[in-house]
Amino acid sequence: MRKMALVFVFAALGSFGCDGTAGNPEDNALDVIDNAEKADGVIRPVGTYRNEAPTAGGFTAVVLKTDKTFRREVQVMCITTPCNPIATEGRYGWSKSGSTRYIRFLDENGDLIDRYAYTLSGDVLTLRVPNTTQKQKLTLSADAYCAVPADCELQDLAQPRCIGEWTCGAENTCAYECTTPCAAAGGTCVGLYPDACANGTVGDANTFSCGGGVGVQCCLPPTPVNACAAAGGTCVPLVPDACANGSVGDANTFSCGGGLGVQCCLPPTFNACQAAGGSCVALYPGACANGHVGDATQYSCGGGLGVECCLP
Repeated sequence: MRKMALVFVFAALGSFGCDGTAGNPEDNALDVIDNAEKADGVIRPVGTYRNEAPTAGGFTAVVLKTDKTFRREVQVMCITTPCNPIATEGRYGWSKSGSTRYIRFLDENGDLIDRYAYTLSGDVLTLRVPNTTQKQKLTLSADAYCAVPADCELQDLAQPRCIGEWTCGAENTCAYECTTPCAAAGGTCVGLYPDACANGTVGDANTFSCGGGVGVQCCLPPTPVNACAAAGGTCVPLVPDACANGSVGDANTFSCGGGLGVQCCLPPTFNACQAAGGSCVALYPGACANGHVGDATQYSCGGGLGVECCLP
């Protein structure tokens, strides 16, 4: 069987080559836990920092999350492929000696793995091995690392101004997918112009928002059978003469599904009483005991004698 040899050179003192040069004398002093916050003027590195040209033993990536967990990847000296970086995960903390600040990497048991003096300048994180002058620089990456979507939420990533959620792609990088209330309801945001939603129903903007966009509306899928359609009517635009050949149905009874700017046009066989959701009953006491009698001038039963309109 073919043998593959990998020489692992970890990012410790030897990995950067201790050159014998005297480092910062504060490296040898006892460092103390550093709990300074942003309010104290201290900006901590958070996110995924990458080195695009790492050397063997150096970090290819350091991921620092707000819950004080980390992931770091170390480049190996490759003899035979594959030569994937070696990943380590655990917890981290901060310490300080004089004016020098350190990041302390801990294993799952809370024991110290190693520590690095660090400085942060804009998006550039510089790490130095104590007692040496050897440094490596990593830059904050837009391609943040993730194993699960929750990793993205813990890296203070800039979130698009839309309702949605973080996802973790196949390349283990974070991506944000916008989901508006309109889309969540199965609708589509379309232009605010006539017939843009001819094959659906315009949703109430207060409920089915398109994310605050101007000049757009939510077009919901057509309702298979709404109250208007169930009565044999048709939902038409709320404009004059749109129902010239029929009668406009009461919106509370013959709903078009909550769409704005539409009305129910009932067949001409419907009279004003039926259009309001009422029934024409005989004109005698108790005939409308479960409703109320509508005004004949508004809720006509078609001119028939001896009948009245019983409204719900």
